[in-house]
Amino acid sequence: MKIMKKRLKIVKRFEKREKSNYPGFKIRNIFARSHLWKWAWGAGLISSLSLVFLLPPTSEITFFNKLGMIILITFFVIIFFIYLWRFWVQFLIPKPLSLCAILIISMALMGRIIILLPQVSNYFIPIAFLSILGSLLFAPSLSIVVTLLLGILFSINAESLDLLPVLVMGGMVGTYSATFVHQRTDLTKGGLYVGISNVLIIIAVGLLASYSFVKLASFMAWGMGSGIFSSILALTVLPYLETYFGITTDIKLLELSNLNLPLLNRLSIEAPGTYHHTVMVVSLAEAGAEAVGANSLSARVGAYYHDVGKILRPHFFFENAGDGKNNYHSKIAPNLSSMIV
Repeated sequence: MKIMKKRLKIVKRFEKREKSNYPGFKIRNIFARSHLWKWAWGAGLISSLSLVFLLPPTSEITFFNKLGMIILITFFVIIFFIYLWRFWVQFLIPKPLSLCAILIISMALMGRIIILLPQVSNYFIPIAFLSILGSLLFAPSLSIVVTLLLGILFSINAESLDLLPVLVMGGMVGTYSATFVHQRTDLTKGGLYVGISNVLIIIAVGLLASYSFVKLASFMAWGMGSGIFSSILALTVLPYLETYFGITTDIKLLELSNLNLPLLNRLSIEAPGTYHHTVMVVSLAEAGAEAVGANSLSARVGAYYHDVGKILRPHFFFENAGDGKNNYHSKIAPNLSSMIV
């Protein structure tokens, strides 16, 4: 009982420290000098999105149209920033924010180009590309928020409210499918699911708007193409983003947990006792992580690699000593023995 109370105190102390590291959202904190670079980031994102959605200038776009779009984009960035500060404060550091800006601006640019091209349907906008990457690199809930806000901007910019449900639902399906990705090739399945979702929503919108059969069939083909293109694009870009920004996604963790990898295979051959011990630790770590709501996959991978250093001198560790008669530590100086361990 005393041990349990002691452990609870340690956990509470740790939780208190974590809260102090990531304080909750407070309005007065926004204007602190230490947050000036975040203001600069927000201003840069607003400026970039405004340029994307308002260029090239045409006589049809009035001053008030431009002002309305800038206000809408500003509101979008403020809502996004407050959401980050309130729920995902760990992403409010330069690298994740830079990645967020790159993904949002890239998606806005692709969507805007498609809107400007008369020969390409607006239903081809690959918004699922953003939702899939957002879910894998950040969090599904964050991905949904960005997808919803960008979907609204695209629909207003294209002057087509019929586009909104297709983009939002396609993005949500992309986010949901990304949570079940176990290897990189599974992303193509996610793209197929997004394409099917797009087709179904386009059929519903087409029936409501009384599209002709030829027009509806054309839009369905563009919608299916959007889903497949989104997954191919995400599959191509993801490894580079993981490497450059130092993000370890669940896909990467699953790849690292493959027991056929050379390092783990070598551990099983050269240090069988350590390997057996590692498998037991993996089970314990995974169960413990699930019990406290932590990332069980991360705990599993960490457990697989926690003792790989024993490969260098496996016989100096008891679990690999066989019957225990050959004690190598008894033949060397204590200092050297401790260095090896």
